[in-house]
Amino acid sequence: PVGAVPCERFLSKGVCQREKRCAWGDGAQVCTNTPCFEHCASAECSADTANHCEWNSVEDVCWKTKLCSHSNEGDCEQDSECAWRNNSCAEKLCVHAGEHACVADPEGCVYDSILRICYPEPCKMLKMADDCRVMDEICEWDAIGSICKPRRCV
Repeated sequence: PVGAVPCERFLSKGVCQREKRCAWGDGAQVCTNTPCFEHCASAECSADTANHCEWNSVEDVCWKTKLCSHSNEGDCEQDSECAWRNNSCAEKLCVHAGEHACVADPEGCVYDSILRICYPEPCKMLKMADDCRVMDEICEWDAIGSICKPRRCV
């Protein structure tokens, strides 16, 4: 499809799930294009409730709805992919109680010792040089270590 995202470049579940045109395959542990992206018409897209598809009329494309769109805490907490934070349902990424578990998370998390919260570090989650370079305002590619890291102030 036109505007296809190279989903196979996303090497972690967390990064893959943030992209509305991609879906994580738990069995194969790979990121692929979401089945929603194959629908070319609004009615066909909206009818695909099994894949949580929604039509974007601005871009004329079908993609998956937000992963964690539960409106109440009970439903949100029942979903293993979601966590209730700041009175809204969000993807369960970097939800760790302590610093050690937070920084050990392979998804790339940062611990704020003042606020005592764990949150995703956007650069660390990007595993490919091209993806890192897209975020060049805040990230830079370290060719020696083959990692994407936060851009240092110069």
